[in-house]
Amino acid sequence: MTGMKRTLIILAAIFVVLLVLSQVTSRRRLATTEGGGFVEIIPATIDAGEIESLRGWLGSAPDTLVEIKRSGDGWIVASLYGWPAQENRVTQLLEDAVGLSGEIRSSNEDVLKDYEIDDENGFHLVGRRTGGSELFHVILGKSSPRGGSFVRTAGSNDVYAVSESFRSSFGLFGDVPSPPESNRWANREVLNVDRNDVDKVVLTMPDETVVLEKLFETPEEEGASPDRASWTWLADETGEIDKTKADRVLNSFCRLHAAEVLDPAGIDTLGLGDDAAHIGELTLSDGSVERLIFGGTNEATKKVYFAKDGGMPATIHQTTVDRMFVARSELSPDVKEEPAEGGAEEDD
Repeated sequence: MTGMKRTLIILAAIFVVLLVLSQVTSRRRLATTEGGGFVEIIPATIDAGEIESLRGWLGSAPDTLVEIKRSGDGWIVASLYGWPAQENRVTQLLEDAVGLSGEIRSSNEDVLKDYEIDDENGFHLVGRRTGGSELFHVILGKSSPRGGSFVRTAGSNDVYAVSESFRSSFGLFGDVPSPPESNRWANREVLNVDRNDVDKVVLTMPDETVVLEKLFETPEEEGASPDRASWTWLADETGEIDKTKADRVLNSFCRLHAAEVLDPAGIDTLGLGDDAAHIGELTLSDGSVERLIFGGTNEATKKVYFAKDGGMPATIHQTTVDRMFVARSELSPDVKEEPAEGGAEEDD
């Protein structure tokens, strides 16, 4: 019995020692900095206003670069022919990046690949100031099981856990992420106007031109402005125009999104010149005109080449164009059949 007690005491002592060692090892592995707290990875002293460009690429595919640059008061996707960028998406990226801090998880070069944060598997994000000098260069790793992701600065083996998931901002998901797409950052909204602000719509088609002009209700009070929320459509030489049908055409024009962004260098091959198949013009209440040009069709994708007058080329779905350009004969009110008068004559 005494020997058994001695054995139990020894085993208990070994267990306690192992437990203490495990806790110490865990604390060392998950320690932040000396004294605890977060480490600043990208300095908060950087002024976001001095960031002139943001560049991102997957280490294994450096040629698939996403580059976003300042242009005046806004941003463009330089890697996508200079198409306007989504301002809110860029602003959010800057807010997440400047002042980024995290907790250290490893300083061992041998485990960088496990975090998908080595030079080849990681996603590189670089902020540059005017002139091209780097303000920061971080490498973004995989997502953390606890949320967020792992980050390190270029040239360092220190891996940090952060609350932000930068890879998802660039559309990189899964264990083997595909290279980022510039199209994800493009603002593909080509036109966005309030339908109440439109006075007239002119549809130029190969066989005819249709003019839809609003007639607003005017309040009886002297000097009162027209009620722009209430209108009918002026009749033309063909006759009356059905309000519901014409309103559908108007609605189809007021908010347009590009399906794909195209290279401006090839615009001459898209049928967007003076002989374009379809042209839509919206005259607004302030007298300005929004002009949209629609050219050839990609039969394989069922998408039409189009551009806002003076803008860059893109594609739009054929079904959308079909809703926009309607023949005048289809805009007339439906003819209601009159019931036949009288009935069958009775025999004498």
